Amino acid sequence: MKIAKKNFSLIKKLGAYQIIAVLAALLLASLAIMATTFVFDSTESQNNTEHLVLATEHQKLSQELEQLVQKMRQGEAIEASAIQEKEAAINRLIEIYENGDPQTGLPGFTGNSKALLNDVKLIWQNMQKEVDAIALNQQGNLSLKETARRIRPYPSEIMQISSDITFLLLQKKYPIDTIVHAGQLQVLLQSIVKNTNAILLGGENTANAIELASKDSDRFEQILNDLKSGSTERNIKAVTDKTIYQLLSDLQIKWYEPLQASVNSMLTLAPALYAVENAASNFQAQNAQSLDALNALEQALIAQATTTSNAAYIGIASGVIALILIILIGYVLWKDS
Repeated sequence: MKIAKKNFSLIKKLGAYQIIAVLAALLLASLAIMATTFVFDSTESQNNTEHLVLATEHQKLSQELEQLVQKMRQGEAIEASAIQEKEAAINRLIEIYENGDPQTGLPGFTGNSKALLNDVKLIWQNMQKEVDAIALNQQGNLSLKETARRIRPYPSEIMQISSDITFLLLQKKYPIDTIVHAGQLQVLLQSIVKNTNAILLGGENTANAIELASKDSDRFEQILNDLKSGSTERNIKAVTDKTIYQLLSDLQIKWYEPLQASVNSMLTLAPALYAVENAASNFQAQNAQSLDALNALEQALIAQATTTSNAAYIGIASGVIALILIILIGYVLWKDS
């Protein structure tokens, strides 16, 4: 207690001007702390807002890139520049996440958001590999889709001729096994058309559709040969009627052989399509992971913004309390003097 009184007496001896100077200095220091805290909070808040905007833009770019990938998967010609533009934009965002933007002065990510950035980067690297695989095989995929489109004119003609053949066999009273065998041509043709359309649509069933179209095509050829030459094994009587035989020959040469050539071409190009399908599926799964990682990143940024604001409020509150104490001390000293 004596020491406190002694110190207080010492303060009184400093004189009014000295007391005012000391209190003014303390007051300015307190105001400076509050101002610095406020500016820091404003800057950090602005940085977090801009980081959130970048993360949202990243999500948008990922979704746009997936749309382009799906179009390529379906055999649509996409300019390489369109893909490269999206990739470059995402790479630029990741660069800013890591090192900041020297043009705007925006710093890179810090704290938990920086730790989560590794997941975003790793997923993006895997996504780029899939995009590269699609680009590498896209020409073969486009050729296959174009080949499938070329098949479209054939089915209607083949269907009509096959129907005429079946009708004439029935009219000429050929054995029932032969007539049924001829009727299978139309069933097989419908299956080929169905699987060709599935190839054009793309998706996980494309590989199976190519295989089925090839099997149906081979079976179609076998039936034509059985009808022209007969088959003891399958109890098929050879067609001897000139009109029907000519229809069978026309069907095989003018319509079926071009169709079969197209199906065989699709089989040759199938590896490129499989590669595109596989890469597109992987990309889709990885993009879902990327969006989840970006959502986690956004939540971390929001949490950091909240923590920074709370710390700023504490700093400002402390400054206000210090300011009040300084004023009270000054008032007491002034009254006592």
